[in-house]
Amino acid sequence: MNVKIEAVSSSTSVDWHRLRCALWPDHGVDEHRQEVAAFIESRAKEPAAVFLARSYEGDFVGLIELSIRAYAAGCDQANPAYVEGVYVAPTDRRQGIARQLLKAAEDWARENGCSEIASDSLPDNSPSAKLHTASGFRDAGLIQCWIKPLK
Repeated sequence: MNVKIEAVSSSTSVDWHRLRCALWPDHGVDEHRQEVAAFIESRAKEPAAVFLARSYEGDFVGLIELSIRAYAAGCDQANPAYVEGVYVAPTDRRQGIARQLLKAAEDWARENGCSEIASDSLPDNSPSAKLHTASGFRDAGLIQCWIKPLK
C-alpha cells in the first residue's frame, strides 16, 4: 500500500496520540497526551522526530518515533539515529508501510548528520525481527537488562 509519510504537526497530533496509545498500551493515555503536547510545543528532548503514515483515503495508519542517542549497541559511530518505536495498525500490516516509515527515518537521520541508525525489539517479536532484517539492519546481539530498586 502506498502511503504518504509526513512529519507530525499540531493538526495531526490527535492521530499520533491514538497510534501511540496502540503501540504502547501500558502507558497511560494522559502520559501519552502530555508527551505529545510537550513535543508539539517543542518542550521535549525525545522523540527528536515523528513521522506518520497516511493512507490515500486520509486515515493515519502508522508512526515512527526517532531520537539521536549518544550510543547504541553495535554501532561503530557515536550519535546514531535511533528508532524508538514503529507501529502500523493491524489491518494495514504486511503492505510495506513500516518499510516506508523506516525509509523516511533513514532520510531524516542522514539529514541530521547520522551515519548509522539503530533500533531494538523484544527477542520474541519475530515480525519486528523480519522487518529489521528485510530493511537492511543487522543483529547487534542480545543484551540482558538488570534492575535493582534502591531503598
